[in-house]
Amino acid sequence: MKKKLLAVILTATLVASSSVIAYAEVVQGDVESLSVGADEEVTVEGNVTKDGIQAGTDSTVEVTGNVEGTGTEYGMGVFAASGASVTVGGDVTSNSNAIEIGGNNVEVTVSGNVTSNNGEAVAAGGGSSVVIKGNATAGDDSVVLQVYTGDSSDETTQVTVGGDTSGKTGAFLSSYGNGNAVVVVEGTLKGTEDAVIFTGDENKETVLAFKVEGNVSKGVLNETTWEYDKTDAPNLINYILVKDSDKVSGFESGTTEYTVNGKTYDTAKEGASVVIKMVEGYAATCSVATITKNADGTFTLIVPKGGGVTISAEALQDAIDEAEEKGQAEVPADNTSSSESAAPASSVIPGTSESNTALSPVALGDGAYVTKFTTLVNNTPYGGTVEITVSDEAYLNDVIVASLATRSDVSVKINVMVGGELYVINIPAGFDLRSLIGLDGKISIAALIQLLGTKINI
Repeated sequence: MKKKLLAVILTATLVASSSVIAYAEVVQGDVESLSVGADEEVTVEGNVTKDGIQAGTDSTVEVTGNVEGTGTEYGMGVFAASGASVTVGGDVTSNSNAIEIGGNNVEVTVSGNVTSNNGEAVAAGGGSSVVIKGNATAGDDSVVLQVYTGDSSDETTQVTVGGDTSGKTGAFLSSYGNGNAVVVVEGTLKGTEDAVIFTGDENKETVLAFKVEGNVSKGVLNETTWEYDKTDAPNLINYILVKDSDKVSGFESGTTEYTVNGKTYDTAKEGASVVIKMVEGYAATCSVATITKNADGTFTLIVPKGGGVTISAEALQDAIDEAEEKGQAEVPADNTSSSESAAPASSVIPGTSESNTALSPVALGDGAYVTKFTTLVNNTPYGGTVEITVSDEAYLNDVIVASLATRSDVSVKINVMVGGELYVINIPAGFDLRSLIGLDGKISIAALIQLLGTKINI
């Protein structure tokens, strides 16, 4: 609280020494500084080039260009008193705090970047709202986003950054009064020392971030050293999940929705299992997380440490074509099982008395191969499993898929050697394979491995 009082005193000094005091409703062109009194409305169609903006109580200020608070060593970019509304069409740059909220229920919106050369990018509290559409940068030894909870239970201080943070500490949250504080970083929330420090009631302090780089800590003030004793608290971060395709239709479970400044975010904690719903014929993909397909056509993603999850869509036929081009599928290491559960590379085909190294369309001919496969499916007891060993030339065609569709109670386990590696393909009972059939009327073994296979260590 001492810090905020000092800021108010400093700002009062700046207002008294401002070289331009604007009372006009519209100011054409650039001004060196802009001081707007209580209840006034001022628009500058240009830039503020030297001493920044001082917005009085309940004032409304708009600057279409950039705001500079670099005219003095302690120059601020924007200072706003209670009830003020400030809109900046460009960037805000300052030598001390770039945006300082000096009261309650303030609204500040910046379309560009916010940069402090020596201080904080944002210092906000009192149930105010700050929206930065670009990046937020603080001095090398400073906090980027200093955020205090609202004073009363119905007040929430909200700070949103559309880009990344850069500074010593990405976000520092403190609880004063009975209100709440929410920080949203749609890019990477990072600091050279700490990404986030929570210092108050964790039920009142919320952080949403697409990606986090650095320590996430719970800080408790040590009244002997007057430093914060920190413990790891990664579970306090809500990672924003980004959908970059309209083929990603939503989330079935594992996520929590937050709405901040009218925008809704899907979030999940580190390690959460998120079930993704896709438009039929498309698979969910993600470059930073493992995704597995479920029997009901949904996909499950495990949120990794640090977040950074963007969910894309890939047409299943494209995945099949890619797998066929590779000749075999690469299966993530954590889908590898021990040899104890491995089926032998050579086995008797279940349901027959014939001994074969593998059921092969090349050795048997396509017609005999399909007949044997469909016969096994049709003769399996209700609720049973067809377990079969096949060669790497094997496939499922429209006839086999149709036989499985009529036996939706039957699951299929396929053992196959590909490139000297043993894979097990598990097709759950009732799994709809029709969308995987290619123009040739077949689903290749390579495609089945990619979508449903597990590599077995032998």
